[in-house]
Amino acid sequence: MTISGVSSTATHTAGVSLTVSSASTSGPTVGVSWGGQAEADLAPPDPTGAIGPNSYIELINLRYGIYGRDASVIDAGDLGALTLFPVGELSDPQIVWDPTAQRYYYLVLDFYTSAYAFGYSKSADPRSAADFCHYYVGAFYDSLYLPDYPKMAVTQDFVLVGTNVFLLAAFYTGSDVDWFQKPTDPVCPDQLGAGGIFSNLKNANGSQMSTPEPAVSADATSGGWIVGSADVGTGSANYLTVLKVTMDAQGSASIGAPTAVTVGSYQMPANAPQNGTTQLLDTMDTRLTHAVAGYDPRLGTTAIWTAHAVFGGAGSEDRWYEISTAGTPALSQSGKVSDAALYVFNGAISPDRASDDAADASALTGRNMVMGFNTSSSGTYAAIQMVSKRGSDAQSGSVLVKQSVGPDVDFSCGSSVPNVCRWGDYGGATPDPLKSAGGQVWSSGEWNNPATDGSQPVWQTWNWSARP
Repeated sequence: MTISGVSSTATHTAGVSLTVSSASTSGPTVGVSWGGQAEADLAPPDPTGAIGPNSYIELINLRYGIYGRDASVIDAGDLGALTLFPVGELSDPQIVWDPTAQRYYYLVLDFYTSAYAFGYSKSADPRSAADFCHYYVGAFYDSLYLPDYPKMAVTQDFVLVGTNVFLLAAFYTGSDVDWFQKPTDPVCPDQLGAGGIFSNLKNANGSQMSTPEPAVSADATSGGWIVGSADVGTGSANYLTVLKVTMDAQGSASIGAPTAVTVGSYQMPANAPQNGTTQLLDTMDTRLTHAVAGYDPRLGTTAIWTAHAVFGGAGSEDRWYEISTAGTPALSQSGKVSDAALYVFNGAISPDRASDDAADASALTGRNMVMGFNTSSSGTYAAIQMVSKRGSDAQSGSVLVKQSVGPDVDFSCGSSVPNVCRWGDYGGATPDPLKSAGGQVWSSGEWNNPATDGSQPVWQTWNWSARP
C-alpha cells in the first residue's frame, strides 16, 4: 500500500508492504496414533516399522502387526508365523519399505543358528503373513559367530545388513556389512541370488567401525550408504564414518573407502534413572541406532539422517546429524535434544521425504525431519517424545507422544549390568512414500505400564505419524 503525508509546506509519499505468513508451530503435529504390539515374556521390545502406500507394518520382539493408515488392524501374530522360523530363536527384527520394488522387506536374527530369517511381500499391499516370500539365509556365519544387532536396508539391487559380530556370543571380533542380491519376484524363487561380506569394517583412521547402519532409502535410487561411529569405550571421538555401496561390472556389491565426517566430540551416555525405583534404564552406547537417506531439495542431493545417544544434558542427550553425500560426504547440519533435568535416549530420526516427489528444487518434501526419542528422570517415568526441524528453521521444542504410567522393572534388570534394565535397543522412524500425505514421518517407540511383581515385563509399544 502507499502512504502519503501532507502538511502546509510539503507532501511525502512512501510505499509499504506487509507480508502475512502462517504462524510457526511449537513442534511436530501428531496424526494417527495408536497402541502397538506387545509381548509379556521378554525384554526389550526393539520396535520398528515401515509405512507403504496402503499400510504400516510394525515388528517387535517377537510379534508383527499390519495396520491400515487409519490404525485399523489388518493382521497380527507372532514372528514365527511371519518368518516360518521357530519363534523362540528370533531377535532384533527389521522391516523396511522399498520404493524401488514397491515391496516390504523383513529380516530377523535367528540367534540359535546365526542365520537370518528374511522375506519380502509379494505385492505393495500385503494383508497377512501368507502374502510374503520366506527364506533362510544361513551362508554368512556358522554357529560360532553371532551377527548381533543386524540392521537392514535395501537398494535398487541389494539387501544390505550391518551387524556387530561376536565369537561365542561373547567376544567382539568386528563389524560387518553382509549383502545379497535383492529379490522381487512375487512367485518366490527357490533360492536367493549371490552375496558376500564386507568384513571387519574400518574407520578412516584404521580403527574398527562400530555398528554399521545401512541407511534406509526414501527414494528409488541405485546407490546405498553405510554410516557408523567410533567405538569410544571410556574415551571419546569426534567423527562418524560413511561408506558408499555401488554395483560393479560383475553385478556384485562394491564398497568404497571410508570417509570421516567431523562432528562434535561425543562420549558414552549415562544410564537413565526413573521414578519409583533405583533401577536404571539402559541408554545404550554411542552407536547409531537408525539411518535414513533421502533427497533434500535444500541441498540438491541425497542426505543421510542419523542419531545416537551421547553424554550430555542430565547425563544422556540425543544428537542428530544430516550428512550431505554430494562429492565427499560432509556434515550439513546437526542438533541435539538435551535437557538439564531429563535423560534423553533411544532416538530415531527420519526426513519427511516422499519417494514420489520431484528430485529437484521444486520438491515439497525432504528438507524437514522428525525425531522420536525416550526421556526419563528420577522424578518421572519414561516417556516417548519427539521434535522436528523444518528446513533452515530452528529445531522445535519437545512434544509428548506417550507417557509411561509406571517404572520399567523386570527380569532383564541386572542381567548384563547391575541395577540396569534393558530398554528399547532402538525405535523406528520411516518417511511416508506418498507426497499426497503432506510430508509425514511414521514412528514406533516404547513406553511402560505399572510394574507388577518386579519380574514380568509390562512394556508396551506405540505407533504414530507426525508432520514436522
